[in-house]
Amino acid sequence: MERTTVKIDGEDGYVSGLLWREEDPHLPNNFNMAKQKLKFLEKKFENNPEIRERYAKSIQADVEKGYDKNLREAELQSESKITWYLRHRFVINPKNLIS
Repeated sequence: MERTTVKIDGEDGYVSGLLWREEDPHLPNNFNMAKQKLKFLEKKFENNPEIRERYAKSIQADVEKGYDKNLREAELQSESKITWYLRHRFVINPKNLIS
């Protein structure tokens, strides 16, 4: 905590880093789990093209906002301790689709 705590200039407060965050986290390789979830959703979308289209638009919006990114082949092949693949998920709401 002492390493990440700094005094805010001109104020009576301090800012500290996340107390529970490890500097060098080791994440398990979850690529296959994320890919399996995507295949499950693709199969589900075969029966409902409207939901598939809404889901694709939602994913594209997240990419455009910088929340997600498409990986290049080299990035998929590289091994890193801090790579974590978000599994695909969806929630159907009568008003909109949230991913």
